[in-house]
Formats: sequence, structure tokens, C-alpha cells
Amino acid sequence: MLAIDVMCREIVKIAIKGLGLYMRRKLLNMHIPDLAYLAERVRQVEKIKEEKKKEREMVEYEFVENNIQ
Repeated sequence: MLAIDVMCREIVKIAIKGLGLYMRRKLLNMHIPDLAYLAERVRQVEKIKEEKKKEREMVEYEFVENNIQ
């Protein structure tokens, strides 16, 4: 069982190395026990990133609308 746990941690480390710099920074100092948890965290970070992008776009749109009027 211990050997399987060590192998799983190594696989997670390899998977994290394959992620982009932004995602690796977000996952830094996080305990990630297995690939399922890693996938869930990546989904959450991507969702938050997308929400922030939409929010910035709305603020920019409102700024342009206010300056036109």
C-alpha cells in the first residue's frame, strides 16, 4: 500500500509539471493527494479565472459606455 501511495504522489508531481505556469503557481504549496483531487482543483482555478475575466470585461464595457455618453 505504501508503494502505491508513493507512486501516486510521483504521478501527481509529473502531472503538475505538465501544467502551465499560471496553474502551477496557483497549486503551489497545496497538498494534492491524487489525480482526482488535482483535476478538481484545476477546474476550480479555471472557473475562478474565467469569472474574473468576465468581470473585467464588464467593468471595461461599463467604463467605455460611461465615457461615450
